[in-house]
Amino acid sequence: MAAYEGNYSGGTKLSDLVTRPEFLAYQREDIYNNCKWIQSGAVVRNSALDARAGGVKVQVPFFKPINPTEVVIEDNDTWGAGGYVAPEKITAGDQVMPILHRTFAYASSDLAAMGSGTDPMAAIRGYITKAVNKLRTTTLISQLNGVFGTALANNALDVSQATTGAAEANFLSASSVIRAKHLLGERADELSIIAMHSDVYAYLQAIGALTFSTSALSVGGGITWGGGGVGLTSDAVANFMGLRVVVDDMIAPKVNAGGADQYLSI
Repeated sequence: MAAYEGNYSGGTKLSDLVTRPEFLAYQREDIYNNCKWIQSGAVVRNSALDARAGGVKVQVPFFKPINPTEVVIEDNDTWGAGGYVAPEKITAGDQVMPILHRTFAYASSDLAAMGSGTDPMAAIRGYITKAVNKLRTTTLISQLNGVFGTALANNALDVSQATTGAAEANFLSASSVIRAKHLLGERADELSIIAMHSDVYAYLQAIGALTFSTSALSVGGGITWGGGGVGLTSDAVANFMGLRVVVDDMIAPKVNAGGADQYLSI
């Protein structure tokens, strides 16, 4: 048969025989299962943010907390609003969030796989979960900084030491976590998650943050780490001071060449 000038438009190709339509579903499940922010409960699905109606932003209404004014009840018609209780009201506000549209694409031909003896798409599938979670974490931290960076600036506790001579008080400890929580006052107990860099996570493991002895818990005494093992269930620091731990290296430290690096825990 004479050679055709150009590529054959017909014929059976590998892509006609080997199809993986479930790839997207598998990848989504893999991303979900490997995202520590989701697994910790810090990030949850909210149908109000699905934006299925389209648009470029989401507007979410919410009720503002109430602050009741009590009225003394008396045996006359002059108390309150002429002898009865005047109903108070609850007000509402809204929060606006832009819809983020982000995408990327990878491609590979069958000839690339045949020529190299490897499967480039398999390598992409192997890396894509961590890559997507890394991108999403970057976005999430930027959103948290935008929401809380100014509004809750006074609720931050800085015990770090930028220069040389860092002491015990400059490290993450039970004391610093308790002090930071109670900057929120009566809402301190609403905190359930703490996020940190893997270096801080490793530090907590190294000092045995989940294993301590009660023998030294007396007036003027401190906690003796690695003693009796009270509450020890695992060698892993999955919880610290009653908070679920999220480890993410996108929470980057401030590197100080002449002193200790400063790590943020949120």
